Amino acid sequence: MKSAWSATLVVVALLCGCGGGGSDSPSTAPVASTATFPLQSGYRSLVLSSQSYNFTISGSCIGTAVETVGAAATTATFEGSAALQSTVSQQLNRTNCTPAAVTTTATTYLDPSTYLPSGSVTPGSEYVVASARAAALPATVKVGDNAAVVSFDVYSDSTKSRLIGTRTATFTITADTATTALLTIITNDYVGTSLLGTQQTTYRMSQDGSLFLVSVDVVTNTGTHLLLTRV
Repeated sequence: MKSAWSATLVVVALLCGCGGGGSDSPSTAPVASTATFPLQSGYRSLVLSSQSYNFTISGSCIGTAVETVGAAATTATFEGSAALQSTVSQQLNRTNCTPAAVTTTATTYLDPSTYLPSGSVTPGSEYVVASARAAALPATVKVGDNAAVVSFDVYSDSTKSRLIGTRTATFTITADTATTALLTIITNDYVGTSLLGTQQTTYRMSQDGSLFLVSVDVVTNTGTHLLLTRV
C-alpha cells in the first residue's frame, strides 16, 4: 500500500523504453457484498508489517517484477514533522523493452497518527511532499464507496527549487465476492493540467480487514501499459 499511494511504478513506467499499447481474481462474475469492511485497521496492519511481492508483467512489456516493502516501524522526521519511515524496493525485468532491468528504491514517510503518506524520496528522481491530506481513512467502507485521500507536490529534489508535477491519490471499493471487496487505489500524475500517467493498485479486502495485493496497472500518456499481476 505504501508504494501505491506514492505511485512509484508510474515513474518507473515513464522511464521505460516500451512500445505502445493469471491473477488471484475469482473466475465468476463479481458479487456486490453487503458487508462493511474495516479499511482503517486493515491498512494500519498492512503498513506496520513488511511485505514481499512477485509479479508477472504483461502489456507493453513482458517479464517479471519483485517488490519489497519494509514495515513502517522506524521513527524519522520529514519536512519538520514526526514520521514513520519505510523503504520500498522494486525491480522490473523485461524481455522486450529497453532497458531490460529497472530498479528503484524509495523511502516513504507516513503520518504516525493516521499512517497516511507525508511524502517520499526517490534519489535522483523525485522528492514528493503531501500538499493536502484526508483527516484519516474511513473506519469502515462498503461496495460503492470512494474518496480522495492525498494530493502531492512532486519536486526534482529536496531543495524543492523545481516543481516537476503534482500527484493525487483516491480509492474506490468495488464488487468482488459475497464476503470480499476490491480496494483500488488510483494515483494520477500531472504536469500542469496534463495527465502524465495513472496507476491503479488493487487489493482484495476481507471482512477482518486483511488486504491481499492483486495487481498494479500502469498506463501513461505515451501509450505505455504495464500490468503487474501478483503470482
